[in-house]
Amino acid sequence: MDLHIMAVLANRQRFKNLRDAVPDQMISGDAAVMLQWYGAYFDTFPEHKDIDWGSMASLVHMRSQRQTDEQKAMTALLLRKLQEPVSPDIVNGLAGQLIELDFAGKAGALLERYHNNGELDISYELQMLAAKTTRMKADGGKANWADGNILDYLRLEEDEGGLQWDLLPSLRANLRGVQLGDNIGLAAPTDKGKTSLICALVNVFQKQAKELHPGRPSLILVNEGTQERVTNRMYGTVAGVARDELWKMAESGELQRVFAEEMGGRDMVRVANIHGKNTAQVQRIIEQHNPHLVVTDMTGRIRASSNKGGAANDFSQLEEVWNDMREMAAIQQFAHMGTVQVSVEGFNQMHPPLSAVQNSKTGIQTTWDLGLFMGALTNPDTQDLRGISTPKNKLARAGRKSHQMLTAHFDAGPNVWTEYSV
Repeated sequence: MDLHIMAVLANRQRFKNLRDAVPDQMISGDAAVMLQWYGAYFDTFPEHKDIDWGSMASLVHMRSQRQTDEQKAMTALLLRKLQEPVSPDIVNGLAGQLIELDFAGKAGALLERYHNNGELDISYELQMLAAKTTRMKADGGKANWADGNILDYLRLEEDEGGLQWDLLPSLRANLRGVQLGDNIGLAAPTDKGKTSLICALVNVFQKQAKELHPGRPSLILVNEGTQERVTNRMYGTVAGVARDELWKMAESGELQRVFAEEMGGRDMVRVANIHGKNTAQVQRIIEQHNPHLVVTDMTGRIRASSNKGGAANDFSQLEEVWNDMREMAAIQQFAHMGTVQVSVEGFNQMHPPLSAVQNSKTGIQTTWDLGLFMGALTNPDTQDLRGISTPKNKLARAGRKSHQMLTAHFDAGPNVWTEYSV
């Protein structure tokens, strides 16, 4: 049984989801130690989806200097046994049992939290947990593979497919279009126009979405500022005028007419507050709107739905929230663009490095298909200059460099962005 459990958990995703469902008292001491090696392996080789036993043997050899000869021999024996094939039926069946155990444990923890403080929306939390469990069982019960038409897959990678980056010429020329399921991180220093950049991008994307995703809105979820203030900024961006001009246009009804015409309808860009909400509650909001594009500003302030606790910006919480949004985008088929602040490391730089993300050197960056960074200098003479770069980029067009760097002029009043050189 121990070997079968370890065969199930030799996959990264199953190890992450189901390790806590296997208490140490359920397995032998040697198996419990080996599962600790599993954790070390997946930390050491973050790109590996399954354990490569040759790499595992090398890792154990390098890090087991303090083990006794007897312990080393037992570990080596266990490694050899683990390389023996296990029937897929056994793996899938046992994975299903572990998923059920995991569900029972998490459901019990939710009920305990509910009885202790009563603050949970218990019916919804249990519904979301049950839905996630059902998906996990479906994924574990069959061999998932890309069995569709290769032409359909190639169309998804077409440079001219998806929502094009029409805001700035260099982005348009070097990035392929945004597709449903893409996960984008937008990083910027505080108080340098991050919300304005969001509105500018939503403006160009939604104009295209009228034909590409008819009837599906863009949804901006606000964790910083208010939904009313962002709505005002969005209207001003679409109209291309500063705030003092908005009054005149709104009073005459022209502003409302222009917005509905450009965006495909008054309700095709929706802004909602999500202050204090967790990922489960955010998912419920997204499901109500059925958007093609979701912007979360600021993503790190969404609370994780796990029982781990920790502060809102704790690294493990941040990574969990970003990964949940990535999975949500893939499952519900919308593009996600979340925002983070540039850390002190990236202050006073036009093009901050990928590691200059608040509370994350590499963690949340691994969930992104694209990292779009905005930088600025503190010199008052350059207050209208912004650097735009793509230090993490899986959306590069064929034959283009992934790391693009450009300089733009930011006219804050009407929210107009102009590239200096192409």
